[in-house]
Amino acid sequence: MRRTATVRLALPRQFPRLYLHIQRHMPPQPKARGAALVVSLMMLAVILVLGLASMRLATTEERMAGYTQDRQLAFQAAEAALRELEDRIAQDKPVAPAACGSAPSLTGSAFRICPAPAPSSLPRWMQPAADEWGEASPVGPAGAQITPRYLLEHLGSQFACDSAPGAAQDCSQYRITVRAGGGSRAEVMLQSLYLSN
Repeated sequence: MRRTATVRLALPRQFPRLYLHIQRHMPPQPKARGAALVVSLMMLAVILVLGLASMRLATTEERMAGYTQDRQLAFQAAEAALRELEDRIAQDKPVAPAACGSAPSLTGSAFRICPAPAPSSLPRWMQPAADEWGEASPVGPAGAQITPRYLLEHLGSQFACDSAPGAAQDCSQYRITVRAGGGSRAEVMLQSLYLSN
């Protein structure tokens, strides 16, 4: 059988009085009202709002960058198509039929070409769904190609090729309008007047 030793501490008799004396002279403790919880919730709400605002800003900037890239690609495609058509006109010198239609080409597929529009009619290039638009060569890497559309108008053959006074008026003038992009992408339209003798 084991025996346990018990130790008793003897406290002085003045101890309860001393405790009461200290308790009476201490300043009263304020009651907790949950202020820390409210402040931390407010800070959490502010951080949440800042996080959502920065996410929205990043998404907007990403869209803007994508739109800028699409616009640059469409612009390059339109400019490439414009130069291609100018080169083909310089070699082929197409003449427009009485109404919009095809003209033979020595350098590739047939041209879609129109005669000069009537002065009172709406310009053809303001009618993007018109049948007069032809397709230029696709531009860009595979999978991301843009096929520009063009409108070629033969404005006549009595234009001066030179700005010198008295120059012969035997040049043909063409108006080339090119559209690239469109749909959900950025769309670019370029137009040039081209003289060919």
